[in-house]
Amino acid sequence: GAGGPGRPDPAGGLRAYAPRELQLELCRVADWERPRRSGEMAPSVCPLDAARTILEVRSGPLEDVRGTCLLPIVRADGSTLSERLRVDPVTRHLCLWDGDPVPDAVPSRERANAALLELLEPLIDFPFRADVDRSVALALMLTACVRPSCESAPLFVLDGHTPGTGKSKIADVAHLLVTGQRAPRTAPGDDQERPKHLASLLSETRPLVLFDNVRGAFGSPALDAALTSESWSYRVFGTQTTRTVPCSTTFVVTGNNVRVGGDLVRRSLRCYLDSPEERPERRTGFAHPELEDWVASQRPRLVRALVDVVRWSASLPDRLDPPPFGSFSSWSRMVREPLVRLGWPDPVASQQGLRDESDPEEDAFGALLRLWEKCASGPATVRDVLLWCRPSSCPLPALSDEVAEAVEGLCGVPCGSEKAAQRLGLRVRSRAGRRHGGLRLVVADRSNKGRAYRI
Repeated sequence: GAGGPGRPDPAGGLRAYAPRELQLELCRVADWERPRRSGEMAPSVCPLDAARTILEVRSGPLEDVRGTCLLPIVRADGSTLSERLRVDPVTRHLCLWDGDPVPDAVPSRERANAALLELLEPLIDFPFRADVDRSVALALMLTACVRPSCESAPLFVLDGHTPGTGKSKIADVAHLLVTGQRAPRTAPGDDQERPKHLASLLSETRPLVLFDNVRGAFGSPALDAALTSESWSYRVFGTQTTRTVPCSTTFVVTGNNVRVGGDLVRRSLRCYLDSPEERPERRTGFAHPELEDWVASQRPRLVRALVDVVRWSASLPDRLDPPPFGSFSSWSRMVREPLVRLGWPDPVASQQGLRDESDPEEDAFGALLRLWEKCASGPATVRDVLLWCRPSSCPLPALSDEVAEAVEGLCGVPCGSEKAAQRLGLRVRSRAGRRHGGLRLVVADRSNKGRAYRI
């Protein structure tokens, strides 16, 4: 398992054993004996040193298992593995499916259409703003099903303008289909703690992680990397040891008017719930009043529907050619293509709303570039730009307030603070060379006074 021998978790991951836990498990699965002085063997318990040795060696038939899968494993070519306690050699996941085996026959288009209608049943009571939002919810369900076979998968943002519209329930539906349980809620944490938190979550190889009730801007360079990688390396805290864990988790964020910042925008899809009710949590007349119980009772049928939709699309010889979606080519084949083939809106189209509403830092950078072009007569450093925040030092004094506003929007601190120079330097350096609104900032000179840039 990830980081050493592990045990299957009811939530669908692998958790590392502690020595005492492994000792008890070894006592349960085997009879242990020790020699007496007389030479006879007497019943005993597993020595604690034996458990410690196994944990230290980290070898055996499950050494290379990336995680567990409580569903039939669907591979990229449409083939499946539904035999319990078998490790799939392609995805390197341990199959723990306890339902009926998947038939060999490839589903027809008619069956795929019918299966997709079945998958819409749990979503019937949610107030989606448009069909593309419903398509993103379907994509989340499909992603959670086939995540072991995808090299990477986008972040799903379940958004809305009012509490109580059911954003977390959509995540619960996806998690119930994958594990039979509701999704555990995870606090997003602050910027400093998020890499440690992410390392812990990935080490457990959970199939789905829900960051619930996010407020304000959400973003993390560590999460950016985890979303587009098959594995993620981190330093074990308090040591100099580096550990690598697989990235086979689907990440979900819920909140009201969530703002996704930085590079996370192009790695995210948004499902927007728009309820006309002032207090949507008081609604009645649901088709499924106890949704979680209903999904749990219908899980075998809904899982079969998920598998049939993916297998039908994977069996087709021709490939669609949708607009590129960054590092998510395998996800596009297994999740995006089935939905588009069956007449649903492309879930990637939901990104436009995120770009329009969720990236104030990029807006501030664009404003700064436009002001930089007006104020600079030649190459300028970050310290020059900070001086432009004062009317007495700005080449165009009337624009100094706008420069200060753009700098503060980009850095998150007042332009006169001690941290402003460092933060502005990092943000400008990370965006140098990128075109924004027809303008591009490039390095003009490097010296002991710092980098000078020009538009």
